[in-house]
Amino acid sequence: MIQTFAIQFGVQLETEGEPGAPDPDRVLFGSTVALTNDEVNFQFACAYADDVAQQLTRTVFEMEANAPTPMADMADALNEIPNMAGGVWKAKREKSMGENYQLGLPIFLKGNSWIRYFPRGVNAVAQKLTGPDGLSLQVVLIWQYGIKAGG
Repeated sequence: MIQTFAIQFGVQLETEGEPGAPDPDRVLFGSTVALTNDEVNFQFACAYADDVAQQLTRTVFEMEANAPTPMADMADALNEIPNMAGGVWKAKREKSMGENYQLGLPIFLKGNSWIRYFPRGVNAVAQKLTGPDGLSLQVVLIWQYGIKAGG
């Protein structure tokens, strides 16, 4: 994710603290993409506060600082972030570990219940990333073992 922001947007992110449980406070929007194979189902997600979601939408579409951010534009912009990072992760895992994954379509999320509640057997770990101008987001990896192919 840090590389994706640096290369795609020229924004330097840094980790804040240690990875841990996802924090639903201030999360209003999210986006996620699935990475699956025969043994494990990963969801690579990003979680954003409203002001950060608007800031990132403006950055992705090179909009003026005060430009309105319609929901459709926000969904498109925020979906690109885990989609790009997930594609990089997939390529690196396939090259370094010999694992094969299918990359799903990104899904835009509104609200925070998706990051607040996880079913039994589903694991999640989050890492907070911060950058300039108050930019702060969580990268969340959600996974479950023992998934049948295609399911």
